[in-house]
Amino acid sequence: MKKSFSVNIDGRIFNIDEDAYDLLQSYLKQLGTAFGNGDDSDEIVSDIEARVSEHLAEMCPTSVVSIRCLLYTSDAADE
Repeated sequence: MKKSFSVNIDGRIFNIDEDAYDLLQSYLKQLGTAFGNGDDSDEIVSDIEARVSEHLAEMCPTSVVSIRCLLYTSDAADE
């Protein structure tokens, strides 16, 4: 049995399993590092987070967000 968490991503609440949560945290941290401290870095990361939220809402509207769903979502957000 896996733990799940309720998380707020860009104003939307998602239930997310522990593995997916860890992956999402790592992904967002990498984005912050990649964009550094530039003038637009916070806005860029926020926009990507909003896009991930939109994809999760479409892909996993009523179930717990799994690592599989998150991987598909992060690939789509990178496009």
